[in-house]
Amino acid sequence: MTLKDYENAYLKHIKANEKRTILDAQNIKNYLKTTGVGSIKGDLCFQLIPKIFDKAAFNIIENAASMMYKILEKCIYEYQQNENFRKLFGFDKELEELVLSDTGYACQLPIARIDMFFDEDSFGFKFFEFNADGASAMIEDREIGNALKMTKAYKDFEFKTKSFELFDCWVDTILNIYGDFKKGDFDKNSITVGIVDFLDKATMGEFVAFKKAFLDRGINCVIADIRELKYENEVLYDKEKNKIDLVYRRAVTSDCMERIDEISEFLAAYKNKAVCTVGGFKTQVIHNKILFSILHNENIKSIFSDEEHEFIKKHIPFSTELKLDKHFDTAKNNKDLFIIKPNDLYASVGVYAGLDYSQNDWKALLNKNAGTGYILQKYCAPFKTANCYEKNGAVYYGEYGNTTGLYLYAGKLMGLYSRQMQRATTTTQDEGRVACSWLIKNEV
Repeated sequence: MTLKDYENAYLKHIKANEKRTILDAQNIKNYLKTTGVGSIKGDLCFQLIPKIFDKAAFNIIENAASMMYKILEKCIYEYQQNENFRKLFGFDKELEELVLSDTGYACQLPIARIDMFFDEDSFGFKFFEFNADGASAMIEDREIGNALKMTKAYKDFEFKTKSFELFDCWVDTILNIYGDFKKGDFDKNSITVGIVDFLDKATMGEFVAFKKAFLDRGINCVIADIRELKYENEVLYDKEKNKIDLVYRRAVTSDCMERIDEISEFLAAYKNKAVCTVGGFKTQVIHNKILFSILHNENIKSIFSDEEHEFIKKHIPFSTELKLDKHFDTAKNNKDLFIIKPNDLYASVGVYAGLDYSQNDWKALLNKNAGTGYILQKYCAPFKTANCYEKNGAVYYGEYGNTTGLYLYAGKLMGLYSRQMQRATTTTQDEGRVACSWLIKNEV
């Protein structure tokens, strides 16, 4: 069977029981309100049909993730060792100092969600986004999946499925990294983990879920605002005077740099390695979208093996800095072929695809953002599949473009995150919808 066959089989059960589907969808919304799941707009926009992957598709994605991770690791290492390579990023002095600071452990990239367009017919793919320490939405996949399992459509579905576990395995990963930091055995029951972010921007429901995963393993855990941390006598404390031994940093680097004067005590502890920080600021090398342009720079070709270089050419869309040059003129006159993205924002803020705009509006966007820290990238059309959602007592059916996020914990693929949209760009903040990701169980 193809992936589309599985989804069509699921769709059949929804259409055969539409009244029950509407009731189930309303129950899902009520359930999600109890979980802390929600988009920036409020209620999470979710799909009624999960994204279903079989063993063959997952193996392709897993191999792609492994190769991409190796390439990203090499970029982080090269930044640390090669001054000429560093110059390509244009980081300011403060950020460069943080990126070059030693974390005290070997893992270059503890956590990442790297996003791809995956063609479900050909199994081809293109990577379009790399997210590091602030990688999120694990709770969305889990709780939407839990909710769908209570519906009639799921109970009638003739294939057994398996969801991804993304919380307990992160506890294992972060403890392994801490063991490397300590260079020996440690008593997990004597440490405190701090989940750290600017809490006015935090996804609190997810933080609570991660905290519970630590507590369930007998590990003390606190959620702390990075601005309220205190560094005294070579010890990092939260505002309640809890000594923090291990930081799970969810504060993205761009927010840290924007508010750097507010987090001086955390940064002092980080630079002195008074606390194990997972992940360190070196991950900004792969999080900043300028990397997409750098990967296509022929002058760095020697960093990679021939196989890696061919992988980049085939699976990373052509990207370059958005500035007044020949590529600017090409993009201006061929709007449907390009997309522009800010180097260092997240949640799809400031992302514009030519397909979504008139010719005049597209030209205005190019002119406004040229030379301001944007990249110009070849647009990749996402693979479309059928799905549906409930609103105001009715089911709405349609074709949606898909993006697939790959959760990597210390380089190992642990789960997938699926988003769908009918516009050219995908984000839960702008009509984007989330579909939980499942594997066909009897094939895995």
